Amino acid sequence: MNNSQQEQLTGLYNLIKDPNLAILESKLQEFNIFSILNLTRQEIRHSTMLAWLFNPQANHHLGTAPLKGLLLQLPENYQHNALLHISNLNPAEVEVSTESDTETGRIDILIKGKEFIIGIENKIDTTDAPGQLAKYAQYINQQFAHIPSKYLLYLTPNGLQPKESENEIIQLSYTDITHLVEHLLITIPNMSTQVQTLLLQYQQLIQREITMEDNEIKKLCSQLYEAHKDAIETILEYKIDIQAKISNLLSQRLQTEGNEIHIYRDSKCFFDFSPSSWEKYDFTQVPQGVWLKDCKDLILFEFFNDKKSLQVKLVVGPTGESKKAEEIKQELLKRIPDNFKKRLSGKKWTTIYSKQLLQYKDLDITEETENQFNNKLDQWLNDEYPKLVEQINKIMQQLQQDYERENAQ
Repeated sequence: MNNSQQEQLTGLYNLIKDPNLAILESKLQEFNIFSILNLTRQEIRHSTMLAWLFNPQANHHLGTAPLKGLLLQLPENYQHNALLHISNLNPAEVEVSTESDTETGRIDILIKGKEFIIGIENKIDTTDAPGQLAKYAQYINQQFAHIPSKYLLYLTPNGLQPKESENEIIQLSYTDITHLVEHLLITIPNMSTQVQTLLLQYQQLIQREITMEDNEIKKLCSQLYEAHKDAIETILEYKIDIQAKISNLLSQRLQTEGNEIHIYRDSKCFFDFSPSSWEKYDFTQVPQGVWLKDCKDLILFEFFNDKKSLQVKLVVGPTGESKKAEEIKQELLKRIPDNFKKRLSGKKWTTIYSKQLLQYKDLDITEETENQFNNKLDQWLNDEYPKLVEQINKIMQQLQQDYERENAQ
């Protein structure tokens, strides 16, 4: 062992025996129902929690207090309206829903009162798609034209500015949510113990997992880093990037398919391909490059590899300016069987099949994990994949026959 290695080992030893590390581990392992249920960064679950909180008729028995707190989060130029809404707020007239269908997407939370409508688009690990908020604003304005005050809120961890600015979008952060929850905890003395515990744990979850604003945790981390900077840097240097490892395993495995598939994208997050057997359906081709470079396929298999899991999807993509390709696409979607679950991903993409192959948020890459990954991927390739290809083949053949018949007339 050389001097450098001995220094690294000594540094790691000193870090391990530092009492602050034990305190930090203890705090991070404190009981939290949201962490236990692995709901830390799931947007849908946070939307459900917030919709429950803002619903005056919900069983938290906090009445309109949370909704009033939300109205008070509106910017200064809306303060007059906010105070009017608060003074006239009737809990019986408030309706709260999640995943409200707008025909071009789903608004995460919709709060409808007699004098106001609030739409909330909730993003944690993603951002708004181009034109997404504009469509939601248009939907709210048209669908609720009779309601005088309309607000579209964009909720992100740090109050991120949306990609579009032509619509009046109100930025809201999860720090605002923690302040709102803290205000409820302070100002409602008769809150039930169960609701109080739930709100405290939700506030803790946001501060530790989303906004990273837990002051005790920040202080401990800062002290540990200052005292053991070299040791921590050594740990980070050797830390395995599980997302990259899974991506490499996936690429190596699918590259062995050789001429059986066409690969269009092979990156850390995405692996897109189509079976070679779909080549013969050239009538379904779209203009090159409207989806992926060098790709003319209308439909592709896509592996989506994020920091938590590996999913495989079957996606029908955009058609560019080609009216013929768009007509074929719509006809294809009509003929997709009921056992496929069609889900619109923006205006241009439609996911018709999705399956999670592996969840690895808290896993380390070991030989056992690699074997688990290979087994699940092989199982999918040998079982579901051929069936999906066959089903799409049948639809393509029918479309081709109809297409040839129409062109023969």
